[in-house]
Amino acid sequence: MRNVAENSLRHPPNRAGPYLVHNGLTSSEKENMLSEIREFLWEKFVSRQLAQLRATFFTIEGEPTSYTFHTERLNDKKWCVRADIVRQYPTRPRVKKQKSVQTAREYCEVFRINAVTGSRIPDDEERDPTMYKLRLRDNSKPDELTF
Repeated sequence: MRNVAENSLRHPPNRAGPYLVHNGLTSSEKENMLSEIREFLWEKFVSRQLAQLRATFFTIEGEPTSYTFHTERLNDKKWCVRADIVRQYPTRPRVKKQKSVQTAREYCEVFRINAVTGSRIPDDEERDPTMYKLRLRDNSKPDELTF
């Protein structure tokens, strides 16, 4: 299925994280962290560099969803951002045991949108990562991720 470029074995990918995007962060701290995540993934994707980023996002209730993002060429063709996702759910109220659900997504449509207007930004246009959102789209499933 997935065939990562051969030289990934000789040259380890660039790595970033882990990032913990939790509810205790101020809005400024959270935006700075999301900007770093966006910038890293975008730069590695457009420059066609193998890379990995780990980030965990928390719901309002404090439940974590962990992502391991990989920028890579799939099947020796198209560059994508693959995400290995682990979601944690409580099994029952007041029970500390968590249920874990693992999924994977291949986001092969990756682009930036203007943070204010939502319009798509040309790939070659330079932008500060605080001024755009990164949109990842998996066309094989109805799935989209924007941050």
